[in-house]
Amino acid sequence: MSDEKTTWTRFTPLSPLDVDTATLLLRDVVPHHRPLRLESLKGGLRNSNYRVQVEGLADEFVIRLHDHDSGSCRKEFEVLQLVAGSVPVPEVVVASTESSELLDRPYLVLRYVHGILFRDLRRSGDREAIAQAARSAGSTLAAIGRFTFSSPGWFGPDLTIGGRYVEGPDSFLRFLERCLSSPALRARMEDALASRVTAHARIWNDRLGGTEIDSQLVHADFNSSNLIVHQLRGRWAVAAVLDWEFAFSGTPLHDLGNFIRYERVDRPLVEPHFSEGYVSDGGKLPPDWWKLARAVDLTALCEILTRPGTPGSVTAEVLELVEATIEERDPG
Repeated sequence: MSDEKTTWTRFTPLSPLDVDTATLLLRDVVPHHRPLRLESLKGGLRNSNYRVQVEGLADEFVIRLHDHDSGSCRKEFEVLQLVAGSVPVPEVVVASTESSELLDRPYLVLRYVHGILFRDLRRSGDREAIAQAARSAGSTLAAIGRFTFSSPGWFGPDLTIGGRYVEGPDSFLRFLERCLSSPALRARMEDALASRVTAHARIWNDRLGGTEIDSQLVHADFNSSNLIVHQLRGRWAVAAVLDWEFAFSGTPLHDLGNFIRYERVDRPLVEPHFSEGYVSDGGKLPPDWWKLARAVDLTALCEILTRPGTPGSVTAEVLELVEATIEERDPG
């Protein structure tokens, strides 16, 4: 299997942005300066991101167009404001969380963070550099988890808890059962595999019952394609955590599972460095955290298969990840 979503294509087309529009969006940030160059940034699957170089300035910016709903833009802005100073994130320069006369969709203007995607560092094969960055990623995830809320659930305005995805007990099992009943998922997943997913979920459901009250900040897409890394004082470290539109309050096992999704026990890259960094900065890991995290990650994998617009390139890889998870083996 290709590493970390390399075969994945966008779920929706890239939204266009021209220099004239970018000039208007930046007019209060850099008056009297015109963007020289717009570059669409790779990696985003849902929203559209453009790197902007400005005439006469060393500073660069990212214009991030939220292509789906204003709620995700507002949530991302509020989370970035919450964690700034404690978690490495891009600085928000402008936030327009509703469509306006300038643009027909919400957007953020962020200060550009220099570095490379951790995904690209992984591909370099430099094991020492990867180990350093993985340890920093673990420390960063521990810092994210220090933000807590009144209860688990999705975020409403001002990061109030608006409710849970599934109310009541056995939420892990019932969320998966809801996904498995989706017509879009059933069109992609054979009945035999769906039955095996249900059986696996039932095995782990009781063990995960104690996590249902966890109410820590969850990034919900914490992986090497959303981490910018750079060298700091001779060591690789996380420079910024990107793309917070899926964040919610819950158990950190979601982020742990997402991060180790492509890790191979027979050829480890990020372990044990990632978990060591997590624990050293205060993160708590149960003895069987690896299996628990992979089980919880089934919810994210199956949710992807419920989306009508999920591309075929994504579907094939996610189905293999689901099978690898329930068979408790490395992904193929």
